[in-house]
Amino acid sequence: MVHKSMRSDGVHLRVLREPLSIIFQKSKQFSEVLTDWNRGNITPIFTKGKKEDMGNYGLVSLTFMPSKIMEQILLETVLRHMENKEMIDGQHDFRKGNMCLSNLAAFYGEVTVVVNEGRATDAICVDLYKAFDTVLHDIRVL
Repeated sequence: MVHKSMRSDGVHLRVLREPLSIIFQKSKQFSEVLTDWNRGNITPIFTKGKKEDMGNYGLVSLTFMPSKIMEQILLETVLRHMENKEMIDGQHDFRKGNMCLSNLAAFYGEVTVVVNEGRATDAICVDLYKAFDTVLHDIRVL
C-alpha cells in the first residue's frame, strides 16, 4: 500500500520538495522556466460521437507534473494579488466562489440601477461555450 505522502512509484514527496523548491525559486529569480517544462505532449482525447470522426476529439496537452504545480502556484499568487488590488472585480467564471449565477446577479443589479434612473440600456449576451472547439489550430506534434 502506498502512503498518501508517497507518489505512486514509491518516492516520498519530501524527496522532491527541496529540489523543486530550488528550481521554483531560481525560475522566479531569473523569470525563466526550464525549457523541458514548457514542452507538452499533445494527445487527442475522444469526447463524444463516432470515433471515426476526427471532429469528436479534443486536443489535450500533457505536461510535466512539476510544471503544473508551479503553474498552479503562480496562478493562485497572481489571482490573489489581483483580487487584493481589486483589479478583476467584474470577472466571475474563473474565480473561486464566482460563477454564472453571481455574474447574472451583478448584471441584474447594474441594469436595475440604470432602469430606475430612467436611462436606456442595451445588453448583448454571447455564449462562448464551444468557441475554442471551432477555432482552427495548426498544431504540430513532435
